[in-house]
Amino acid sequence: MNGLLRKNLIALNWDNYPFETANRITLGTSRSGLPVPILNDGLRESPLHSLFDPRREGEKLLRNYGKSGMKIFIGLGGAYHIHPFSEKSRILIIEPDRQLAGELLSLMDYSDLFSRENVNLLVAPAPGDTLNWLLENYIPLLDGSLDLIPLRSYQSGREPLFDLYSEEVNRALQLITTDCSTQKKLGRQWQRNILTSLDEAFRNPFDPSLFSQYERVIIAAAGPGLEAHGARMKNRDGGTLLLVVDTALPALIEMGIEPDSVITIDPQAIGYLHFMKKMPARCSVLADWGTPVHKLSLRNPLFYFSSSHPLCRYFMERGGIFLPLIREGGNVTQRAIALAEYCGITKVTLIGADFAYPRKKPYCRGSYFTQWHDLHSVRLDPLESRLISFVLDRSHQGTSLLLKGYEEQLGSFLLARKGRIQKVKDGRWEIELQGRERPSLIQKKEILPRQLIEEYGKEIQKISDGFPSPLTGTLIPLGYGFLQQNDGPSALKRAAEYTLDLLSDHFS
Repeated sequence: MNGLLRKNLIALNWDNYPFETANRITLGTSRSGLPVPILNDGLRESPLHSLFDPRREGEKLLRNYGKSGMKIFIGLGGAYHIHPFSEKSRILIIEPDRQLAGELLSLMDYSDLFSRENVNLLVAPAPGDTLNWLLENYIPLLDGSLDLIPLRSYQSGREPLFDLYSEEVNRALQLITTDCSTQKKLGRQWQRNILTSLDEAFRNPFDPSLFSQYERVIIAAAGPGLEAHGARMKNRDGGTLLLVVDTALPALIEMGIEPDSVITIDPQAIGYLHFMKKMPARCSVLADWGTPVHKLSLRNPLFYFSSSHPLCRYFMERGGIFLPLIREGGNVTQRAIALAEYCGITKVTLIGADFAYPRKKPYCRGSYFTQWHDLHSVRLDPLESRLISFVLDRSHQGTSLLLKGYEEQLGSFLLARKGRIQKVKDGRWEIELQGRERPSLIQKKEILPRQLIEEYGKEIQKISDGFPSPLTGTLIPLGYGFLQQNDGPSALKRAAEYTLDLLSDHFS
């Protein structure tokens, strides 16, 4: 290992870099006296930058793309196209060729660039690595817009490979955009519910041992197919847990079926409608920490689990209490499957999960949806017409893009866990999950919720006053609701002020 390679690896904080030298890179000198890497691909020699003044290339790119935002560069080259952005932009460099990367790191000094915290390097990433990196690291509220900048001199002849990385970046952007839209819509409700239910969640964390006697679970969703499985639910044996999603709860109560537990994750106030009917006394409620269910004053046993919301994670880490982290999927049915897996239950019967509109029906009878439309129906606009209009406005070939997306998410979720799934009929699925050891509830020394709120309020006041704080991340989901013209700092400041108002209203 030569000195330049070692210096670059130290700057990257990498211990080693395995590669085989192919001797395809030589160094030339530009007229301005700067070293320029020249690539020999066996047919010709191609300089990766201008042999006149390579720095001008970077300055021109800077004028075209601007200083701010997230920049993804495909092709390391001599990094002349990257350096001008390193002051203010967050940077991801993708070098597709492992051998070429090794030669460049051995011939040129990138240590000043690589030592910056805002610069990251991926070498020959496998399919999916770029997408996963962006999903884990790119935060539009903090990083701004995203630009993809290929090294043109290196792109020629390698278009399919560059297209592959471009597709991953675009796929990541689609997923992140969808997630940001959800956070923009629900951020205020999450923030309010998490803060106001802090004491309740700390006192009632979900303990998986509550379901230790069950080896199988029936999960009841609210699709039209639920109506065909009443006998299956009523005649279940003692080793089968009946876990109902909140949207299906009124329908089961109307059918005279007593579920063992109901799961709810919706932070919106409309979630109240699922709990308007008298619930069986022994039916427990499993609630995401971000729901408003604590405001219902239910007499049923209430237990909390957590999503990956940064405010939840902060309170759990700082408060020394552990709530199960059940975060897979954006819909309640998939979250119910994830919770069953968390409890060590391997056999799942999923019913009412049609992912379609059979017989032009959007939901089962008795759900809040049909009750609401029945309440608002009139002679000239009866219930049947309202339901069919709802379906026709959204469906294509008996389903919708949203429902198809949910079905694809379920397949991906099970594929990642090597689970097996079989579609039967009438919205029924038989699922077999990989076995896992049943976890136990872990609790450490607690800090009282009041003390946590006081500490959190002091840190949020710093953000409101314009000072940095390590707790900025707890405001990100809320901040998207205040974002205007890509001004992340102003959005975070307004999010901090909103949070301080919440704390003042509920804890003063």
